[in-house]
Amino acid sequence: MDRALVDFAEQNFDAAAENAGYAADKAHERRVAAEELAARAVDEASAAKAQEREARSLQGQSFYAKKHYPQAVHAFEQALAITAQSEYPQNWADLQIKLGRALNDLAVISTGDDIALHRQQAIATYRAALEVYTREALPQDWATTQNNLANALGNQAMAVEGEERAQLLGEAVVAYRAALEVYTREALPQNWAVTQYNLADALRDQAEAEEGSEHIQLLTMALAAKKAALEIITTEFYPEYHIKGVAWINEVESKIEQLENPISE
Repeated sequence: MDRALVDFAEQNFDAAAENAGYAADKAHERRVAAEELAARAVDEASAAKAQEREARSLQGQSFYAKKHYPQAVHAFEQALAITAQSEYPQNWADLQIKLGRALNDLAVISTGDDIALHRQQAIATYRAALEVYTREALPQDWATTQNNLANALGNQAMAVEGEERAQLLGEAVVAYRAALEVYTREALPQNWAVTQYNLADALRDQAEAEEGSEHIQLLTMALAAKKAALEIITTEFYPEYHIKGVAWINEVESKIEQLENPISE
């Protein structure tokens, strides 16, 4: 290129054109080689990132299976750090669900303020996953996530009091009912029954924050949900849960009877 510039300055245009063309051809070769190298680097980085994400997810699942929840949380967080929602939406949502489960179980073995913190984090991960798992696009994943969210909200509600507890229980009930839009008895009877079973507990807890007719109404809805669940959760297949469910029904029926027919003193 320097020779071409000299030729041009000396008005030796034929030589300038030849030398400039030669320089351009050489630059073209270098550019193509560099672009190919860059493309290979991008492909290699993308492949490495996918492998790293898969490995971190497997590491997290392995820690989770061994009940090493802090390590599982860390591994899933590392996987999420290299998983953009915009590029890999389903991988991202799947990791959010895995992280949520690990956080929820970590809360169980935690103490003090960490219990509420991890439950709040679990709730946030399930809500995040619902940005991808929509009812229209992925109805079963959406329903499963709604169910997980409801469980996390119910757990968090038990750790607080007053209006916050009532709000969390209300949100849990909404999430369980959302899951039941997909978990129908006809299509997914076991999922339907388990969700009804848990919905009953949330409704009963919600009733405790109410008085008068609203209290009775919520207990009645809870009773109906539990009875529905026991149509599938039978002694033959789920004896422990069935027995607990029957005792639960007897207790709630007795409570409703007392509220509807108070004993005069």
